Amino acid sequence: TMDAAGPNPRSKAGNAYKIVVVAPNDKGVFQHFCKRKRAAQDAVVTQRRRWENITGERMLAIRTDRGQEMTGKKLGRCLDKRGILHTKTASGSSVGAAESYIGKIQDLGRANLEQAKDLPSALYW
Repeated sequence: TMDAAGPNPRSKAGNAYKIVVVAPNDKGVFQHFCKRKRAAQDAVVTQRRRWENITGERMLAIRTDRGQEMTGKKLGRCLDKRGILHTKTASGSSVGAAESYIGKIQDLGRANLEQAKDLPSALYW
């Protein structure tokens, strides 16, 4: 499954969005950070290569929600070219595993920032 999260406060590199790909069978979770949500389509290409290199398995299908960042023509052409099936959730549904992971990462980030509130912001932002 795959999903995009943001906007978040910009990092030093200017990234405000994260794209999360959760591989099946506990093979891994891959993140890609980007400046704009529409860059999600480029992230799919990068994450697909990384996923295939790490797991040694070819990506056969990807499941996303119906957000515009995941339904563009560029992504469709890329997936079609590689024979990857792109399924989308029903309208209003979520892509559970990816959204769950995003929620956990955001909770951990908030907890870390709360614990670091007395430190100079240059150390963590």
